[in-house]
Amino acid sequence: MGFPGTDLCFSSFQPNRKSSNEEIGSHEPGLSGNTRISRLAMSDMVCTSTEAVTQQDGSTRAAIHKDTSTREVSSLDVWTYIKSQLLAECQFSLVAADLVINSLRHSSQKQYASYLKRFFDFLNGKPLHTCNEKDLINYIEHLYSSGLGYSACNTARSAVSTMFDIIFKTPIGQDRHVSRLLKGIFESRPALPRHAQIWDTDVLVRLLDYDSDKVDLISLSRKVVTLLVVLSCQRVSAIHSIMIDDVFWGDDHVTVKITSLLKQSRKGFHQAPLTFKKYSNSNLCPYYQLKLYLEKTKELRGGIRYVWITTTLPTKRAQKQTVANWIRFCLREAGLADFTPHSLRAAAASKAISKNVNVDAILMAGGWSGTSVFARFYNLPIRNVNPVADAIL
Repeated sequence: MGFPGTDLCFSSFQPNRKSSNEEIGSHEPGLSGNTRISRLAMSDMVCTSTEAVTQQDGSTRAAIHKDTSTREVSSLDVWTYIKSQLLAECQFSLVAADLVINSLRHSSQKQYASYLKRFFDFLNGKPLHTCNEKDLINYIEHLYSSGLGYSACNTARSAVSTMFDIIFKTPIGQDRHVSRLLKGIFESRPALPRHAQIWDTDVLVRLLDYDSDKVDLISLSRKVVTLLVVLSCQRVSAIHSIMIDDVFWGDDHVTVKITSLLKQSRKGFHQAPLTFKKYSNSNLCPYYQLKLYLEKTKELRGGIRYVWITTTLPTKRAQKQTVANWIRFCLREAGLADFTPHSLRAAAASKAISKNVNVDAILMAGGWSGTSVFARFYNLPIRNVNPVADAIL
């Protein structure tokens, strides 16, 4: 494994564990009050070569060489870099280092990577071990001055703090001055919900209420995935992850198990199976529409076990962005082009609230852990899109 653009390699160098375990207290220049890190970590913290060495116990260890300026890290894969620090500084095995990195979801790693690269650019060669909360504060201010708002600045704080927590066991993002800085940014550029009101699901339901037996595959795909997302109150990612083997048919209902990790998955909680019953209107019946979709795609999918497949050749699993674009098309057709596919979740929940559905039942259906996020972003007043038409019809 190597860093792009470097001569990263594995050699036989072993660090002196006695010296690497010596700790430097808060009197060390460049460190904040209670920061304590090892002398090995006090090297340049950027390795151009690490080493996988098989120990007597069979585990793999790594050593670090300090040949590269931190200025070069911005062009590297930051998670490979962080992993190298776990191997060298903490003497983790390769498997343990991977597991520590994978404690962050892939989506979080991808989101954090861009902010970490920008952080290394901002440092302009300053050794990482000399950085503290002041550097983070100045970095966040730099992002703010470049025009970024609270949400982006807060993500940058989380990215840098997570990196320091992993390498130095010091989450500098929790510093009180950092927190106050973010509060000031929020007051200046608040991260308010994109829409104060949400659209009425009736608008979308009317669009989808047509006979889909003879429509083409792309039209059927758009309709069925949109119908399942809005009726389940789920994220697009959850519906996208469904596999054929996790769909169980009953006489009057269909049950869909979600076996993939979702954003809301956490210790002690995973999304409960989704159950859709039969409805008299087959045009809008999730049971009938999903069965129709699977029947029409049976000969096309080959060995693809995921439900959603592409509508053009060669046939393959549809990507999440493709599925989101199917929903986005339906929103545009319904006159809701200013809303995103994720808005179906808020629209569904808000509609259920307006129909006096029990809040706990809605929270369970959508996988919300509590009422605070739900109330802030999802339980929105339903806007009256066209009051004149509503009065007539």
